[in-house]
Amino acid sequence: MNNKQNRDLIKGRLIQIYTVAFELLTVIYR
Repeated sequence: MNNKQNRDLIKGRLIQIYTVAFELLTVIYR
């Protein structure tokens, strides 16, 4: 159970990083 929680936490963190990186790329290449 604890392992699944950690995996969900890491997945959420990765999604956050990807969204921020995508926003930065859109701002740069506008």
